[in-house]
Amino acid sequence: MGSYFEKVNYLMPTRIVADRNALDDIGEEVVGLGKKAIIVTGKNSARKHGYTQRVIDSLKKNNIDSVVYEKIESNPDVVLIDEGAEIARSEKCDFVIGL
Repeated sequence: MGSYFEKVNYLMPTRIVADRNALDDIGEEVVGLGKKAIIVTGKNSARKHGYTQRVIDSLKKNNIDSVVYEKIESNPDVVLIDEGAEIARSEKCDFVIGL
């Protein structure tokens, strides 16, 4: 009995930047990915601690616009994912930043 897929070839390169100022430098890291980002985060912790604003400010310094989607929770359901995707499409976002 054959499997559903004849062949799967999956590549997901990941770049991790761990630095005390990583949030403040993210704008420089994403230059070249596009002109608008959707920042995806949870309901309040990132904003409460100032992380969301630091990312927004860093993007602005690098002439990158952004929109924030702050509804993600642990193990988000398809409704939340679809809602975030629709916002990204309607806002014409080029890439995603997850906090």
